[in-house]
Amino acid sequence: MMGFCGAMAVLVVLFGIGTLSLLRLQNSYESVSHTFDVIAHIRLIDSDIHEAQAGLRGYLLSQQPTFLELARSRLSFVQGDVAATAQMTADNPRQHENFGRLSPLLEQTVDRIQKNIQLCSLGRVSDGRKLFKTGTSGDTNKAMEKIIGQMVAEEQSLLSAREKMLLQRTRFALGMFIFGCVFFMVFFIVGLWVINLEIKQKEKTQVYLQTEEHRLFQYLEAVPLGIFVVDKNGKPYYANHQAKELLGRGIDPNASSESLTEVYQLFRVGTQEPYPTALLPIVKSLKGEKVMIEDLEIHRPDGTVVPLQVWGTPLFNATGEVQSAMVVFSDITDRKQVDEMKHNLISVVSHQLKTPVGEINGYIENLLEGVAGELGEKQRDYLLDMREIGLDNYRLISDLLNLSKIERGLLSADARKISLTETVNLAMRDYEKIIQRKGLTLALEGFDQNPVVMADQDKLIETLRNLVNNAIKFTQKGGITLKAERVGPVVHLKIQDTGEGISDASLAQLFSRKRVLGTEGSRAGAGLGLYVAKTFMKLQGGDITATTEKGKGSCFTLIIPGA
Repeated sequence: MMGFCGAMAVLVVLFGIGTLSLLRLQNSYESVSHTFDVIAHIRLIDSDIHEAQAGLRGYLLSQQPTFLELARSRLSFVQGDVAATAQMTADNPRQHENFGRLSPLLEQTVDRIQKNIQLCSLGRVSDGRKLFKTGTSGDTNKAMEKIIGQMVAEEQSLLSAREKMLLQRTRFALGMFIFGCVFFMVFFIVGLWVINLEIKQKEKTQVYLQTEEHRLFQYLEAVPLGIFVVDKNGKPYYANHQAKELLGRGIDPNASSESLTEVYQLFRVGTQEPYPTALLPIVKSLKGEKVMIEDLEIHRPDGTVVPLQVWGTPLFNATGEVQSAMVVFSDITDRKQVDEMKHNLISVVSHQLKTPVGEINGYIENLLEGVAGELGEKQRDYLLDMREIGLDNYRLISDLLNLSKIERGLLSADARKISLTETVNLAMRDYEKIIQRKGLTLALEGFDQNPVVMADQDKLIETLRNLVNNAIKFTQKGGITLKAERVGPVVHLKIQDTGEGISDASLAQLFSRKRVLGTEGSRAGAGLGLYVAKTFMKLQGGDITATTEKGKGSCFTLIIPGA
């Protein structure tokens, strides 16, 4: 590229020099031509004077009118030639000086010839002869011829110099022209060679790109996942083999992002509800979002229904604009079946375990109440430990059952007007003795006015038990406070403990099903109960939030619709 620019610069310089040389050559040519014109006009003046005198002499000798007319016409030419010569020699000081000496002599000679012509025209031929003899004295003519000779010699000297300059400039211009032609030819040949190299390089690059593109398509075709790509306008332009297999059809050239749901028969999982176009991963990706969904299924032309897991991602160009979007999807039928088997197993096992665990907890309560007789101190301690373990196991089994119902969409809430005070008392019934035994305090605040809320009492009790159980578990000293407070149309029920608190990393995903507490949860199900509690509150039109201070405790707030 730099070589090309340098060559172009040389060409521009050569063009400039050539143009300047041509201008100077033209100037020299005009100077030579001007010199020839000056010489011609000076000689015309001399010739016209002599011919006018000759015509007048012929008339005086023969009285033939043609001679007089000749003298008169030549004399008229002299005046024009004199004016032209004066103008052309004005820029030459020496010639201007010579012409200044010639002009008076010319005027005298012209005046005499004119007077002589007038005398002859009046028939005074004898007077004309006398005047002619006086006017044609040798001194005036010799002086004029001398000055004219000097002017011609001066112009010839200028002509010689100018012809020499013209020759030099012609040679220089011709040399520059030849050099420019040679350089241009070299540049042209080298340019053709470079262009040929670039064409070959581009051909190699094209072959390489085609090979890589073919290899990439082979990779894409071999991927065991469906890959589907649309351009920035939502028009499909690529689907790999697996995508066509899963979709049950290839690319529809008439499809667009707005018609994908209809063209490819996309529905929400387990329903006949068409999947909303605006929520499709491919549509969101065209807006620059990365998306993953698992609630979509496709109804294929052969009548089969395939649930899909879909990932959508935008593809950007060099300027950061979305140029296309790609979705990758897989058939999760087997996984759905395994999940269903797992949920069924959990449900069956949990149901089978819940009843005997509940009965064991009942027998423990009877023993602690002395139904089977007096208990020793050590026996009571063993039974209290057993009751605490039994309650934890019962809660864990309940959480597993609830989780199974949540994931299968079988959970609902029956919200009614209930007494919050009564609900809290029912929830705390099994935990008051555990709190006392652990040496913690329990405080209830804001329940004097017996607030009434709209909630599903069973689910609210289970939510409270999960939160209180966690508060007891992670609080080693201090106490637990339950505080009710009406805030506008809702009631806030806060469960505050003085435990060890929760780390920021765990707080960010506290209500997630997949949360792992690490050192903050020493028993199974520590995070599962919070996920269930969050779901229960959402079902009832409420919510749950958490704040914490490491080393000082945590506060969980239930937001319950007021009645």
